Amino acid sequence: KKKEALEAAERQKMEELAGKARNEIAPEDVTIEMLQKRYDDATQMYVTGIGDSVMLAAADRLYEKFPRGYFDAVFGSSIYECTDRLIELEAQNNLGDVLVLSVGTNSYIHPEDCVAIIEHSGGRPTFWLTTYGVSNDSNEIMQSVVSQYDNAFMIDWESYAMPHPEWILDDHLHPNDTGSLEYAQLISQVITDSLGLKEN
Repeated sequence: KKKEALEAAERQKMEELAGKARNEIAPEDVTIEMLQKRYDDATQMYVTGIGDSVMLAAADRLYEKFPRGYFDAVFGSSIYECTDRLIELEAQNNLGDVLVLSVGTNSYIHPEDCVAIIEHSGGRPTFWLTTYGVSNDSNEIMQSVVSQYDNAFMIDWESYAMPHPEWILDDHLHPNDTGSLEYAQLISQVITDSLGLKEN
């Protein structure tokens, strides 16, 4: 318990420092061009992740990959709860450089739900993770909305993980530790490539 308390305190300290730095970034200043000038790759960025238990399962690996990140992932969250949490962070001016979203697992998604999230992003690039092991059309709906925005991108976790069932727990949904490493690496790679960070 003492170890857990120390880890929690350290995590809180990291989040407070990241929050302070995020507050220095005005929403209207967050453009892809600005991010290209500021960063060489995604691991240096203030990444805000909002999601469900899939993201939660990979949280430790995400914090390792993105030391300046903040990942608000809650078991059982639907896109509606995720939108509420996004609005709270927006009101606090506590969003990072980019948003990463894992929102398609626990509820049916409507296009207007995705639009609402993009509209509350403050112009930041948004990255949408496809769901794995879920029988709904969330991935198709997210893709249809994302294709309409220059600052919205898909991260195709489903296609990436499908050939590797050894990355997934026995529930056929959540990543195990190896899968979590791959999940975090994929997010980093797609952000870096999509924003053209290596080209600057």
